[in-house]
Amino acid sequence: MSIVSSSYNADAWSGRPLNVIYIGISELICDNTGGRVAIAIRNLTDLVDFFVCSWHVPRSDVSDHATGAIIAELKEYREKHAEKIVSAAVHQSLASGCPSLCSRLWSELDIVPLVLEHKDRERQHTDKGELATFAGWYRKELDERADSLVRKCIRSFGIGHVLHNHINYDGSVDVDRGYHVHLACLEDYKKTVEPATWSVAQHYAQDLRERKVKVAFFSMTCQGKPDVPTRHALARFSNRLGAQVKWFVPKPRPGMVPLIRKMQDTLEGLGNPLSDITVNDELLILDFAYANARRHWLRQNGPLRSRAEGGVDIVIVDSAPLLTLALLSKQQDPGRPVIFENSLHSQGDPLQDHNSPQSRAWDYIRARLAHVDLLVSLLPKGLAPRVMPEENVGYIQFSVDQLDGQNKSLTGWDIGFYGREFSSISRNLQMSIIRYPEEQYILHLSQFRPGDGTLCLLHSYQKFYDTCVKERPGQPVLKLLICHRGPSRTPESSSFYDAVISQINSSESLSASVCIIPIGAADQMWNALLINARALVQLSTLHGTPEMLLGAIQKGTPIITTRDAELLPFMQESDHTILVDKEDKSAIARHLSRIFSDEELSQHKAAPALKRLPDEYTTVGNAVSWLYLASKLSRGDNFEPRGKDIYKLAREEAGYNAGD
Repeated sequence: MSIVSSSYNADAWSGRPLNVIYIGISELICDNTGGRVAIAIRNLTDLVDFFVCSWHVPRSDVSDHATGAIIAELKEYREKHAEKIVSAAVHQSLASGCPSLCSRLWSELDIVPLVLEHKDRERQHTDKGELATFAGWYRKELDERADSLVRKCIRSFGIGHVLHNHINYDGSVDVDRGYHVHLACLEDYKKTVEPATWSVAQHYAQDLRERKVKVAFFSMTCQGKPDVPTRHALARFSNRLGAQVKWFVPKPRPGMVPLIRKMQDTLEGLGNPLSDITVNDELLILDFAYANARRHWLRQNGPLRSRAEGGVDIVIVDSAPLLTLALLSKQQDPGRPVIFENSLHSQGDPLQDHNSPQSRAWDYIRARLAHVDLLVSLLPKGLAPRVMPEENVGYIQFSVDQLDGQNKSLTGWDIGFYGREFSSISRNLQMSIIRYPEEQYILHLSQFRPGDGTLCLLHSYQKFYDTCVKERPGQPVLKLLICHRGPSRTPESSSFYDAVISQINSSESLSASVCIIPIGAADQMWNALLINARALVQLSTLHGTPEMLLGAIQKGTPIITTRDAELLPFMQESDHTILVDKEDKSAIARHLSRIFSDEELSQHKAAPALKRLPDEYTTVGNAVSWLYLASKLSRGDNFEPRGKDIYKLAREEAGYNAGD
């Protein structure tokens, strides 16, 4: 292993990518003089290092000293060897004895803590594998125990050093490897909100625990960011509170992804005006939902069985193609509440022109809403389609998690790591390289969908570039970084991707100044890019965009977005938040020029402190709304929100006014 610390510059993104390693930390061994743990270090194939971390303190003080010693040892190791520690497998007894260790590994060193237990059973001669490798736990030396943990840790990660998403046989999402990943403790969440909000969350969580209320969310997928909502943050926090919240997704079927995207585009008014959701399309979607329900969710003790037969108490559907589950739920248990969460942004009034494909698609949704008790809208009234009576509609704010990889604070060291990973991707794809910090950039996340504003931004950037070259000859120009998640070439996105690439290749200046890359599933990659961007430009309010804008506000990154976003409660026009007409390319170019010449923005820090968001926009605030709904509806109360904010209703019922 080479020691290259003298050549590693965390601010430079143009260096070689760092080696990635994984570590295993054994259980804590204590005696009268102090304690120690063994730490084994592996890359994907070999054991590369091993050492013992020890300290000499009284047994009563061992927890804090052990945590501090381990953090200091790992920090010194990564900086000395310039290697990125992706994850640490922590023995269960160590995690219990040092309760702050896992959250500090994550928050301070960006190490994913995976808490594992050992198995006492020794391997038999009839078992596969080497008996020496699989000796019983207590027959192993301390270094062997640490090595056993790190080998198990490596198996949990895939390409891009990202934790595998695992779906159980019944379609339940195995969040955080069955909650073995401990990113944050309750005390960490408590610090993100005011005491009153924390008390309200505890109040409703206690009620759900005492009555053993079970809640099930049904989504189309557990990934697909940013245009498909995820439940990881809510599920993670609910598990910490002891609430029984499970999350289910259907098993995929060939040909369904393009059909689901076609339905989503049509509902949002962005599809081909000549392409309609046909009766056959509707039948395929219905059959897809029914097949998954019959196979997984209506089985014995399945979530959609009646409550008397082990089913859940509250059913929440957040994907329009799965709305037929509302009928299945009512057939099994007519009194069980069903909630539909909608975040689809329709263009105009979808029910105005009854002959339009958009209107007919929403008619399909309205027919299934007949079996829904409550519609929860993430969109404000000005953007939400009116498809249910207002007395049965409530509103929940968009939220971001302050403690996950996409939004947490990153040190300069870790930003440098992800910057080099980004540069490596750019070189592999033969894209224009952004030599940060010498070169600055504007950031955009494309969904390769109609109406996402990417092509409009390219035209605006061309105008901006031409102006800069004319007025400031010889000076570097802000580059444009276009990111996207997932593959660029799918049946739904290929035509839009080709149009973007064609536009870039049509201009020599665009080819040299525009970088377009997939950022994969590593949330910290987007986090690092957003922190250092001179501005985020998003020219739509498509599904998933509001959360991106909220994350940029939290980081203090300037925003240029469409004027429709002004309807979002957290968006207010200011010097750092610029609202433009969606197709006004000249205005967008002018604002890019102003951002480019703004001296204050040019001194933007690499890792600014995160702004504190109002509680309703946090994971805890979001959980308050859902826990309140579960508590209220599971009691059988007649609940009509009448277009009010669910978070405010939750606080009022718990005895807190808006100003408390």
